[in-house]
This record gives sequence, structure tokens and C-alpha cells, in this order.
Amino acid sequence: MRNLRKFVITVLSAALVLTPMTAAFAADSPSIGNLDKAVTLKDLGLYSGQDANDPKIGLEKGLTTQDSLIFLAKLFGYYDAAAQLTQDDVSEALAKFEDAAFISDYAKKVVAYSTSIHVLSGSTKDGKFFVGAKDTVTAARFATFMLKQMGYTVADYKQSVGKLAEIKGSKINAQITGDLTRDAAVGLMYGVLTAEKGSGKTIIADIVGNNVDLKAKVEQLGIPGIEPEQPAISNNRHHHVIEYPNIEKAELTAKNKITLVFNKKMTSVSASDIELTNLTTPGSINVSHCESTAVNGNGKTEAVLVLDQELSPDGKDSTGATIGIITIADPLSVSELGIRLSAQFSIGLNDKTAPEIVMWTPEDISVAKVIGSGDIASPQVYDNDYTVSEGAIGTVSIFFSEDIDEASLTAQTFSVTGFTITGITAPAGSKTVILTVQADADNTSVNAAVTQNSEIYDTAGNGLAPVPGSPWTVTLPPIPA
Repeated sequence: MRNLRKFVITVLSAALVLTPMTAAFAADSPSIGNLDKAVTLKDLGLYSGQDANDPKIGLEKGLTTQDSLIFLAKLFGYYDAAAQLTQDDVSEALAKFEDAAFISDYAKKVVAYSTSIHVLSGSTKDGKFFVGAKDTVTAARFATFMLKQMGYTVADYKQSVGKLAEIKGSKINAQITGDLTRDAAVGLMYGVLTAEKGSGKTIIADIVGNNVDLKAKVEQLGIPGIEPEQPAISNNRHHHVIEYPNIEKAELTAKNKITLVFNKKMTSVSASDIELTNLTTPGSINVSHCESTAVNGNGKTEAVLVLDQELSPDGKDSTGATIGIITIADPLSVSELGIRLSAQFSIGLNDKTAPEIVMWTPEDISVAKVIGSGDIASPQVYDNDYTVSEGAIGTVSIFFSEDIDEASLTAQTFSVTGFTITGITAPAGSKTVILTVQADADNTSVNAAVTQNSEIYDTAGNGLAPVPGSPWTVTLPPIPA
């Protein structure tokens, strides 16, 4: 799972065995009380301090929000994944934050990744979102980041430290408050190693995985909780550990439908087990019912859930917030082995909806929003019969619900009656396909039919196939009186 560094500790004192965090680790304490834990975390590859060789350096300093996310990316194992983000990925993830420009370059990918997995949602003021990247992170905010990464919901971030302390296996002092030093944050990170995630596995068990060498090192360090507490059954006198059923994939397959893929075959799936996260207005959109369930070719259950309101085709609510899902604290859904679905497990929502042509309804007639412009839309060019002369040039703009991948377009993708398409573009961020057209003959009607001839794709790779016999009419403004 992680590259192991040379084991630098031969004997650890009893102080390294997990014990509840004391007041000495509080953020308002100027002393360094967690050096031993920093050494342990660093040796396990879970902590990177200010100095590559000496973990003590910088522990007394305040911990900024952006650095706290780097701490957690190391602890929870997504630092390398964050490093793979492209500049476009980073720009998209940070676009909603007013202060994105103040995030240090070394931290931008981790901050962006933390946003994409819903660990960081930002603070709000006057309807705007802020990271506060270089502000000193508070214990409450750091605990909130932890809880979200562990798969728990956070109703009130001010209660996050207390909630973190209550989780089974946690060794956190519920009274810690205020701004965090790097030393205090190390204490909190060490204190959650044996805490159970929403999946039922402890953090340290998740870190160790199947890495035999790392497991041996953790055991030698005296850290308990490697074996997750899971239900078990007996079969032919052999003891078998059964994994909790979980959600492998969540996809928005229609604006009001989510398809879930479980890691197990399920005997029941309850729509009430699933809640939407990261809504601008919490609770404003809910799961209405489960439309269908089926077992796929891999023997895993797929369920289609119906929402009581529509999301945008790219999985966002009406204000542009990217939506995820989470299971409730006490799910009812059960696998074929009688094991309940993992509680408070969160996962992102993948966009699998096809782009749509934006519709409007002038005079109660539903037509596609296809607009002519340039010469063909000029009252000085077209006459009262809405015709133009041969060679008249203009553009036809087709408006979509999502950005269209320009690479999927050719001059033959669309056709316009009476016109030759001489160019086609799909400007990024415009959600528009623009056709450059030229009239083929005199008296060519500008009220032309526009037809999609081949499949196009949005930037997420979802296709929109043409509908035979369903052209759209170019709509022009009336000639002024």
C-alpha cells in the first residue's frame, strides 16, 4: 500500500501504546507532547513533517487548513491520487472558491482532491465559498475533515471533536478546542488510528490492508485494531470473516435517477438508506423510492433509485454544488448472507447522463433552443418571407445542458436545410455547439430545419444519439416594425 521506510525504532516505550489524548495535546498548549507519535506515523509513511529527517521540526507551529488536508491525504492514503490530477481537474474543483488563488501551489492538488471527495466543502459568507487555505485550522474543522473521510455525516462541525471521540476505538480527547498546532494535529491523527470508519473497519486496518510487512510493523509498534470487527459465520468448522456489503459505484443515469452497484448480492435494498450530501440546502432533494433491482453478470446487485427532484445532468443541484451520497447510520438493506449495509459510507456521484438540447416554450410551442445569427438573422438581410440570397453567411447556435466535446463533432454531425455547414465549434464553458453556415441558393429560407445526424458526446464521455425524424427549427427574432 505504501512504500516502507527503514525501521528506525527498535524499542518503543509504553507511551507509544494508544492511550486517550490528554490536555497536553490541546491546541493552546505551547509544548510538544506528540513527538513519539510523529516518529511512529512518519515511520509508517503516514506523516510528512517540515523536515524529511527530523519529525520534531515545526511541530510547535500552527497548522494551516491547506497543510491539514495534506496531513490527512497522507494518513488516509490519497496523496498519490491527488498528485495525478490535471490542471483542468484542479481548476474545476476549485472554481467555486473565491479565494482559490491564495492556495499555495504545493497544496492545490490535495485541496482540489479533498473537494472532489467531499472532505472539504469550504466556509460560506454572503453566498460565496472560501477555503481559508492559509488560516490556522481549528480542532473542530480538522475533526470535520476526518469524519467526512471516515464516511460519517457532520450535522454541526462545532460538535465534530466530540463525535470523533465517541467513535468506537477512538482515543481522542473530546475537550480539545481552538486553533491547532502541528503537534496537536499529530496527536489527533494518532488517536484515530484504531477508530472504526463508517464501513466498520478501523483506520489502521484499512491502511495495512494485505501488506504483510506493514502489518508486522504495526504489531511491533503495539498498535491494536488491525483486525476489523466484522460478523462471522462457521462453515465446515472453518471460521470465515464476512465483509459488510457496500456501495461500489453510484451513477447519475437520469436527472432524477441514481444507479447503485453494490459489492454483494443483496436480498433487500431500502431507498431510505441513502441520503444526498453536499446539497447547498441540506435535505432539499431526497430519494423517493427504489424503482428496480437486478443482479448483474458479476453476481452483484444494481439498484435504481428515484429522486423527488431533478439534478442537473452533470450531477449538481440548482446552485451548482456537486452532489454525493451517504448511507444512513442504521441501514435496512441486507445482503444475501444477512449482513446489513455499511453505515454512513459516503461515495461520489458519477455523471452518466447524456447531454440534452435545452428546450424552451415560446407561445406554448415546444421547440429546441436553436438560434440563428450573423447575416441570416439580420432583418437587413432576410426579407419578409424569411429568405436570404445565395452565399449569405451566418451561424446557428444549439444550446445544450452540458459542455459538448468538440472532438466528437464534424461538419457532418449536423445538417441545416438549404445551407452548407462550413465550420463547427463547441467553446469550452458555453454549453453550445456553433455551426457556421452558408446559404446554398437564392431565396433560401432562414427558418431552416436543423438535424443531428450522428452521436455526440459531452466532456464526461456520455453520448447523445440522434433521434430519427426529429429535426429542430432555427428560431429568429421577428423583423422590427
